[in-house]
Amino acid sequence: MSRRTEITDVIMGLLQDQIPEVHWSSLVTGASRGNKLEGTVSCDRITYVEMTKSGRKGVLTYSIYLLDTASIEGVDALADKLDALLTHYHDLGGWCIDSQVKEIVFGVAQGKADAGMALITYEVYFDC
Repeated sequence: MSRRTEITDVIMGLLQDQIPEVHWSSLVTGASRGNKLEGTVSCDRITYVEMTKSGRKGVLTYSIYLLDTASIEGVDALADKLDALLTHYHDLGGWCIDSQVKEIVFGVAQGKADAGMALITYEVYFDC
C-alpha cells in the first residue's frame, strides 16, 4: 500500500468518524455529484522537497469537496467544521509530520443564496 493510500485512508476515517452527516467517498480526482450532501477526498498531487542524507520529505495535496446540490445543508458551516477538525488533527494521529488547510473556495448555484459547494485544498507533509 502506498503512503498516499495510507494517509488517504486515515483522512477518510477521521472525516467519517467526526463528520458523519456527510456521505464521504475517496476518488482519484474530482468531485462526486449525488442527490444528498456529498463529500469526496482526492489526492491530486505529490511533490517532494528537502533532499537530506536521511531521505526526503513529501507533500500530498488533497482536494476535499463538499457538494450539496440543493444548497440547504449549510456548506459554509460544514467547511468551517472540517477546517477546525483538520487543524486539530494536524499530524493525523502520527501518520504525517504536519498538515494544513491551504484554501477554501465556495461555489453558489445560480438563484441560490447559500453556498452549495466548497473545495478545500489540504496539504499533508510526510517523510519518505
